[in-house]
Amino acid sequence: MHRVSLLVALVLTLGLCSCHTIDGPEATTGPRNISTLERAYRLANGTLLPAGTVLSETVDATGRPFIHFQLPDGYKLVSASLAAEDGEEPALDDAGGITCTCQKGTGCNPFRASGPAGTVIGCSMKDTCTQCLQQVTALSRSPKGVTLRMDREADILHVAAGISYVLGP
Repeated sequence: MHRVSLLVALVLTLGLCSCHTIDGPEATTGPRNISTLERAYRLANGTLLPAGTVLSETVDATGRPFIHFQLPDGYKLVSASLAAEDGEEPALDDAGGITCTCQKGTGCNPFRASGPAGTVIGCSMKDTCTQCLQQVTALSRSPKGVTLRMDREADILHVAAGISYVLGP
């Protein structure tokens, strides 16, 4: 009887330890190659990632690769593209995704590399892609994991600088 109760306790403990919620970029494969920007970096589309931004490579719940970023204190990601249509206020978040989409052909993915000159973020294209678009997008969290909101391109605001409201387009 003692062995049975010990076995039941062990199974319950292992079962409880293996359960967890998905609340971040760990949605599918978990973040890889986590690093922090030592200085601000301007993306090809003009978005400025501030110093202190934490970057990691991951995949969303649909299998799309992206670079997840977590903004430092004082910065927020604002996404207003659908808010104006829906009558919603712009959504503010402290994290987002950098994606690359092949517009002519197939085979375009985001990459991040660090070296003596700092961090570089861009899009790598296969021979089968001739035009690639880099975007900063909002994220949507659900029980299935994190999904990129490709319909919600976003910008980064330095809210600590005293911004009191944001107007749509």
